[in-house]
Amino acid sequence: MSGFGMKFYSYFKIPFLSKFLVAALVMSSAFTGCRPKQTQEKEEDPLKNAIYVELEEVKTGPMEAVLKASSNFTAERQVQILSRTGNLVARLLVEEGDLVEQDEILAELENDIQMINFERAKNQFDRIQQEFNRQKKLYEQELISEQAYSDIQFELKQNEIALKDAERELNYTRIRTPIAGSVTQRMINVGEQISVNQPLFEVIDFDSIVAVIFVPERNLPLLQIGQTARL
Repeated sequence: MSGFGMKFYSYFKIPFLSKFLVAALVMSSAFTGCRPKQTQEKEEDPLKNAIYVELEEVKTGPMEAVLKASSNFTAERQVQILSRTGNLVARLLVEEGDLVEQDEILAELENDIQMINFERAKNQFDRIQQEFNRQKKLYEQELISEQAYSDIQFELKQNEIALKDAERELNYTRIRTPIAGSVTQRMINVGEQISVNQPLFEVIDFDSIVAVIFVPERNLPLLQIGQTARL
């Protein structure tokens, strides 16, 4: 009995906090033993949260900041040529892929009416021009009144405007390109009746091809003229 009494006494001499620690350890061991085998295996995997790194010898060298962007190529000089008058297509002078110079004629339309109007306006202008020159001499000699001289001046001006209008309408029957480049599209055929503002050709100057890149504002201070761009 004395031996049992000593053990009993020593048990109750354990401090209060130590009692809870012993109980917690016993409970922890009990729960650990009850966990599924799969959970134990996961906790035992030492590579579960591992971060793989690659070692490299430290060296000195240039550093480079790269701004990456993508864009479509576009032509700064590209034009779709429209008809400015309505008539039949008489001749085609170029085909797709042909190189053309600025103001070169690409096609011709029938122009019988425009040619007649131009010749009529030119003959009328020439006649008034001669009459004006004759009356101008008379006016300088004070043989006609100032009113008569003003009337012939006005008539000459009106005929000059009519001649320019007829010449412009005649020129509209000759389809020209406003830029130099390559004919990329021909949208008409010989004998086809075309109307005003109908698309006829497309011409692109491939030397004007650019790629527009929009640089973020925060990168603008890093840009300099002459920097290398890799495409």
